[in-house]
Amino acid sequence: MAKKLVILLLTALAACSAPVSEVEVVFPGIITQAPELPSTAMLDANKYSSVINVEYRGDTVAVSNVPDGVEYRCSGANVAFHSVVDGVEYILSGNSAEGSFILHSQNSALVSLSSLSLVSQKRNSISIATPSVVYIRSLGDERSVVADGVAGDTVYAPKKSAAVCVEGTAVFSGGNITLRGERSNALY
Repeated sequence: MAKKLVILLLTALAACSAPVSEVEVVFPGIITQAPELPSTAMLDANKYSSVINVEYRGDTVAVSNVPDGVEYRCSGANVAFHSVVDGVEYILSGNSAEGSFILHSQNSALVSLSSLSLVSQKRNSISIATPSVVYIRSLGDERSVVADGVAGDTVYAPKKSAAVCVEGTAVFSGGNITLRGERSNALY
């Protein structure tokens, strides 16, 4: 079953089929990847009191402020999180031409992009799986760009290949975000 991409800008509502090759969010706005807009679509950032900082530094990634109930693993500029706690915000910043962010959470999560430039040649740059709502937002005035790389091998790419791949409900809000599908899709 194909998912739908729903774009809500103030009171305008437009729909198109996902996956898509490029998505640009300019404030104010909400983009949600779901069959219908959930009642929890409005972000309450105060709910996310634990803040994990994820800073990309070229071919490495630095992680700080990890609370109990969240485990993570790093390899080069790739980081994978597994969370069993609620109320966690992940702030992604910096840049990498070969990095990725993977999140498996049993609860709602907030992923904030702060002047981020993230590209992955071999996998999804951002991959999130949760049975709950995940909020993805932009922080600050600088545009954040997330893309899959042109150099990636499409034979060995993930089955659901995209710059941002979300299994669950994703709500994008605010600011300046560009998702670019160079090899495959921007959003899946």
